Amino acid sequence: MKPHYLKKVWGVFFPQETQINWEEFPEFVRDYDEPFEFSKAAAAKIIKYQEIEVYLYIIFLIYLIRLKKYDRAYQIVEYLYSIAKTTNKRSFDYLNSYIYYYLSLLKE
Repeated sequence: MKPHYLKKVWGVFFPQETQINWEEFPEFVRDYDEPFEFSKAAAAKIIKYQEIEVYLYIIFLIYLIRLKKYDRAYQIVEYLYSIAKTTNKRSFDYLNSYIYYYLSLLKE
């Protein structure tokens, strides 16, 4: 996954989050201007499901691990772990397995 694609998706689902400096990632294309056909109204309906938020964070976590940015990845997996501890939904079981896997991987 290229960071400019991830930035587009992240901007739709988390527009208020500005802590990520996407330009620091390798292969970031500043002039990327492909249209992204996804309305903010549709995103507002989907993001109500916490599973979507966790799934997007897991994708970003995998991207950080691929880049060997383990400190930032550990911060994200800790955030995801806090969600996993407080959520008791069967739809989270599969996502929780990824969270626990990456948490143990980063603690090694």
